[in-house]
Amino acid sequence: MIRNSKPAPVHLVRGALMTRGSAAPLAAINTEQNGVALSIVLPVFNEATLLRASVRKLVRAVEQLPFEKEVIIVEDGSTDGSYSIARELSEENRMTRLLHFPARLGKGGALKRAFKTCRGRVAIFMDIDMAADLRHISEAQSLVDSGFDAVLGSRIAHGSRVGRSFFRRLTSLAYNLIVNMIFHDGILDHQCGFKCFNRKALNLIVQDVADDGFFFDTELIVRLARKRYSLVELPLIWVEPRKSHFHENPASIAIKLLKLARQLNLSGKRTTMR
Repeated sequence: MIRNSKPAPVHLVRGALMTRGSAAPLAAINTEQNGVALSIVLPVFNEATLLRASVRKLVRAVEQLPFEKEVIIVEDGSTDGSYSIARELSEENRMTRLLHFPARLGKGGALKRAFKTCRGRVAIFMDIDMAADLRHISEAQSLVDSGFDAVLGSRIAHGSRVGRSFFRRLTSLAYNLIVNMIFHDGILDHQCGFKCFNRKALNLIVQDVADDGFFFDTELIVRLARKRYSLVELPLIWVEPRKSHFHENPASIAIKLLKLARQLNLSGKRTTMR
């Protein structure tokens, strides 16, 4: 349990759960590399059946936005032909580019490397199945531009509308309850596959994230909250278009949670939070 600092308070504002930390927000930045405002990062592993349609759907949805943007396909050592499809998609328009890793790094490992290549002042990563309503992209970006360091998509926050199985809802609620019991960060949905960040804030914190797999999302959020960055949970319209399966070993996740708690407790004894 983290005892050395109180979590930032959580409030309900404009239908979104908001955590305001004491660290100054970094988001009010008007220019970035090559004038790119938004980077959308898509982690991909063995998604040949979804990849082509999903990327084209996303490009159609964002191409009319009145600013420069980029879509980055992060192909992580797939064995089902996803790389060939991703390469084809990257050649269809100048907005889409490909980052390919021949050997699998894991979702977290691939994302950490992808974030270093982002050129936008705002960076979003989202699941390739496009379960989140794409209208949330503009909404999330606006929240970051208004001063938040991170906008966390939520399938649990009041106002969300979710289409997923009862079992997936139950396991998600149980997991997030356990995370909150340990870290008290006030976040309802740590693992949702839609997250938006001020890129400078993201790059400052992501270098401390150790996990390269499933646990990456949770560790990233816990560390952001621990450092008192300004966070907001955005209720999503979320429809899972396929059956999803939980492949992680619960014992492995429990070990990672306890290891992170111990690490943060030890670091908290050496530093005083603002």
